[in-house]
Amino acid sequence: MNAKVYLPLYPLAPQATCRDAYPFLDAAYAEALKEDKPVYLMGDSAGGGLALAFAEHLRDKGDRLPKKMILLSPWVDVTMSDPAIATYEKKDMMLSCYGLIELGKLWAGDLDAKDPLVSPLYGDVKSLPPTMILTGTDEVMVPDNTTLYHQMREAGVECTLIFGEGLWHVFVQDEFPEALTAREKITDFCQ
Repeated sequence: MNAKVYLPLYPLAPQATCRDAYPFLDAAYAEALKEDKPVYLMGDSAGGGLALAFAEHLRDKGDRLPKKMILLSPWVDVTMSDPAIATYEKKDMMLSCYGLIELGKLWAGDLDAKDPLVSPLYGDVKSLPPTMILTGTDEVMVPDNTTLYHQMREAGVECTLIFGEGLWHVFVQDEFPEALTAREKITDFCQ
């Protein structure tokens, strides 16, 4: 696939809040649209949550949506309030809920942590583009990613959820057979 990749280095917490990221992303997205080619929105972890929140933001503004979204272990609820997360935290070798919740508060700034700009799981997913979600089964993002998948399907959004069995947060970035297979699925999805 011949594609131009934009990697927006958006402002991060604690120096910035989510309010600082949206004008930056609006400008980067407008630049990508100038190519007059299909735009795919992809993000991992906090960037995956931000990609979803940004798509909701674009839709609410009436802007052109990306053709498709690929979300890799997206962090879609910074409150980490789903009780099922505790079970996954015991298996997660990378992330702890306490640290994530504190980072989420910094990212929220003066907004409620359940504001869809901060935690897109609380937003409206109707009319979003076809979406692929990939997550490891041994990470704290599983419950919220599963909820997101069901919300999207119920809203009529074409959505695929792929689990990496026994795998960890953003496993797709690694170099082993399951990760390579997952990347092939992403490539096929983008055709």
